[in-house]
Amino acid sequence: MFTSIFGLVAFFATLNERLIELIYKPIAEQLPANPVVLMATPYLAMITGIGLALSFQLDIISPLVTALSIDLVSPWPGIVITGLIIGSGSNFLHDIWPETE
Repeated sequence: MFTSIFGLVAFFATLNERLIELIYKPIAEQLPANPVVLMATPYLAMITGIGLALSFQLDIISPLVTALSIDLVSPWPGIVITGLIIGSGSNFLHDIWPETE
């Protein structure tokens, strides 16, 4: 279970990063030079990461707490944390992945 959820999170982090690069970046480049537009990129990545995690019910925390024999009241915090990992993971992947032009 661990490897499949980690693989899914890595896949969705990559997907999220590519969506930001393909959709948001061309729009941001057309706007006048504004630091707010550049500052919005990581926040947009986190919002879309949470959206992907909610849409696909991805929860990386649930298998971890189940392995520790802890009962969860609700899966929502785990899903939101997974979305934040997907969103910030896409930023991390963007930093280490070479950009091709």
